[in-house]
Amino acid sequence: MSHVLPTQGLCLCLLFAWLALPLSAQQFNLKSIEWRNLEEQRATGLFNQQHDFSPIDEAFALKESDQLLSYYFLAKNRQFGHIRWNTPEEVEKTQYRAEQRKALNEEVLKRAQERLRQLPGLPRYMGNRIETLAAMKEQDAKRRVAMECLFVIGDDESIVELGRFIFDGRNPDVTGPVPPLTLGVPKTIKFEAAGYLIGLLRNKPGIAAEIKAMPLSGKGWFEKTQNWWLNSDEAAPYRRKLADAGYVLPPGYPPMKELEGAKSTIAPSPVPPVKQTGSAPSTAKPPPIPSPQSAPDKESTGWHGWPLIVLILVLLAVPVSLALRKKRS
Repeated sequence: MSHVLPTQGLCLCLLFAWLALPLSAQQFNLKSIEWRNLEEQRATGLFNQQHDFSPIDEAFALKESDQLLSYYFLAKNRQFGHIRWNTPEEVEKTQYRAEQRKALNEEVLKRAQERLRQLPGLPRYMGNRIETLAAMKEQDAKRRVAMECLFVIGDDESIVELGRFIFDGRNPDVTGPVPPLTLGVPKTIKFEAAGYLIGLLRNKPGIAAEIKAMPLSGKGWFEKTQNWWLNSDEAAPYRRKLADAGYVLPPGYPPMKELEGAKSTIAPSPVPPVKQTGSAPSTAKPPPIPSPQSAPDKESTGWHGWPLIVLILVLLAVPVSLALRKKRS
């Protein structure tokens, strides 16, 4: 019967690991190649020089708004036409110059934006998504993406949806004495909605120059945006559409004259608990009166065990004294 020494066992383990290493590396490389092929098939035409934009059309046909928005953001960041892999084959395959890459991304950006604008009902869908996420924690990024989608669409319906939230003071993530800031102000939904609204209005004809040129920093920009929405004649058509949309507007939304007799209403603000004063009759139940058995007696509050201790000491003293006498005798 042969015995394997510990050193031999260690050598066998190392040998097995050395033999298994190429196999695991080969599996990893195969997965990487599969991932590359899948990625290229998913975006066929967007990475080559044929300018085949069928993936955008397919996403539009399937009403995949998130996919169209993803194409838009990727093109905005100049990701298409980039040398994606650091291998000679991929470098040879992708021969874009800087100006070609820029033109390709601008074309993808334009087509994705056009398709987003052609999806019927998308602004209202995004507005309802913002409303759904408004009361949920850790959803700030998703709310921001929905607002940016409204900015990308940029039509009248998008202006209405952004105006829907420029008085929305909700954001469950804002807690503590020093809340996080956006554009120098507390990071609530209304400030982000106002920022995207101003950015959208800059490209809109018929808007006052002071609104278009207003910087999204410093003091007063947010209040000016709210005042423009509530009081300007330029915003009156959008206020009218919002009033007729049938929404329940966020709590704290100021009353607009367009809301009189309209479908939309303002959600009531939560009523704080009323503090009872001394003069008001109290509805609280009095504390229960203790029963005679449970009521403590003033005389029984002291401890009455001293006679028992004295008796025990006397009983112990008797045998001790007898033992001492016996020892003396």
